[in-house]
Amino acid sequence: MHLTGLIDLFLEQPEVRRRIAQLSGGERPWAVVRSARPFFAAALARGWAGPVIFVTSRIKRSYDVSGQVPVWLDSPDAVYRFAEPAPHFFERAPWGDAAIRARLEALDALAVSDFSATSAFVVTSARALVQRTIPFST
Repeated sequence: MHLTGLIDLFLEQPEVRRRIAQLSGGERPWAVVRSARPFFAAALARGWAGPVIFVTSRIKRSYDVSGQVPVWLDSPDAVYRFAEPAPHFFERAPWGDAAIRARLEALDALAVSDFSATSAFVVTSARALVQRTIPFST
């Protein structure tokens, strides 16, 4: 199921276009109701010439958002999840292959993002951001 038509209607609104232009001009972002954030972020990804990084406070919320956003976007394959490793940052346990692969795919998508309409959309949690993907020595 794709709901991209709702994004088109939303982006036609003058207030929405004005807000996106304000973000492009460097103004501070504004508050959006939590339940509307995935929809708004998907609309921003369509109206923004560059990658979008959606950061959540909880791991479960990042899973929920990464499941919702592809429904709103034209290209659901451009949604990447910068995953959290299973061990905590203070544990010296190996990471799972799925987490490593997801993190490297998200970083690769951001690195090659050409600032076009099909730029990367990365969903992550705060916990994932505080852990290094690869050590500086490699």
